[in-house]
Amino acid sequence: IPAKAYAARLPVSRPSETRRSVTRVKDVLVGRGWQEIVTLAFAEQKLQQALAPEVRPIPLDSPLADTHAYMRGTLWSGLVGAWLHNRARQISRVRLFESGVVFGEEGGQVVERSRLAGLAAGPVASRQWGQPARAVDFFDIKADVEALLSASSGELRFEAATHPALHPGQTAKVLLDGAVAGWIGRLHPRVAKTLDLTEQPIVFDLDWSLLGKASMPRLQALSEFPSSRRDLSLKVPVAVSAQALCDAVKDSAGAELQRVNVFDVYRGTELGEHDKSVSLELIFQDASRTLTIEEVDSFVAEISRQLQQKLGAAVRV
Repeated sequence: IPAKAYAARLPVSRPSETRRSVTRVKDVLVGRGWQEIVTLAFAEQKLQQALAPEVRPIPLDSPLADTHAYMRGTLWSGLVGAWLHNRARQISRVRLFESGVVFGEEGGQVVERSRLAGLAAGPVASRQWGQPARAVDFFDIKADVEALLSASSGELRFEAATHPALHPGQTAKVLLDGAVAGWIGRLHPRVAKTLDLTEQPIVFDLDWSLLGKASMPRLQALSEFPSSRRDLSLKVPVAVSAQALCDAVKDSAGAELQRVNVFDVYRGTELGEHDKSVSLELIFQDASRTLTIEEVDSFVAEISRQLQQKLGAAVRV
């Protein structure tokens, strides 16, 4: 039989600049000290109900064991198991992440969704002389998630929210252009007690369909005129978030406001039980001329007035 070349043609792929590959996203986490794991797509009923009570469990017809009786509804089930396996072997500091599909049911049909999730527990850094020992906290992992989403398209926001598996007061909803992209928070004490966990790790879970979208770079000329900085310290009710303050500042200011940053948050007896102090850095700049001191002062005065009306904020002298 004579040899005959296969006639099919394979077109050259053209990667889109508006999509981020899984490998590039993983490299960000690896570069920040995380390790990737791969676990089975099955979970036991107790673990599934504790970590994803809102997802209807999908049982297997012929499970290999009771611990693998259901399709996983969250990647946290595999991450918790891997963390406990390492902890039992005296590895206290872990940063684990996994990408894969989770399973749910909609309209009587089984649906799969691609997710990226992580779990962190133990000290924030290995034992060393450069910094005092402390446990990893919410803001450490929030910084990793921000780095992970820095190249994604859309405005990134974190809003305080509630999740059945996460600690109230230490949970945030991750938003990209207003769409829910995932969750971040510490495991709920009730979940830790149900699963006999010795501590409550911090976890995150992100939707890959939003995570994989990349923003196109945009060129912007540098201004030839100097910027002006003003620091604004405000006394606000404890319930007012820093994000709400920043949003109100942007709504109250004009195009001259280039950036607003939170650089200090303080609570003390002199402020009272129900108030706190938040300090903001305001950067003003015009692309066509140098702003005068009087103009910048008027901008700050208007922002202060709007913050007082909208959020009850008072300027601290």
